Amino acid sequence: MQEMNGAELSKKFFASRPGIKTLFMSGFAADVITRNTFIDTSVNFIQKPFNIKSLEKAIDSILN
Repeated sequence: MQEMNGAELSKKFFASRPGIKTLFMSGFAADVITRNTFIDTSVNFIQKPFNIKSLEKAIDSILN
């Protein structure tokens, strides 16, 4: 994204829709993301590359 990064976008989402269920994905490891972008460590995260089964499992854990 040119105007903002994923961390900034998620903050806007949470500000306008508290409690929204999200899945943050990145090619960086989760610890790098939380350390460098100030995303809460409780965020739902999946690291790229991932396969369809991993994505399915992540989505299922968020929704259930």
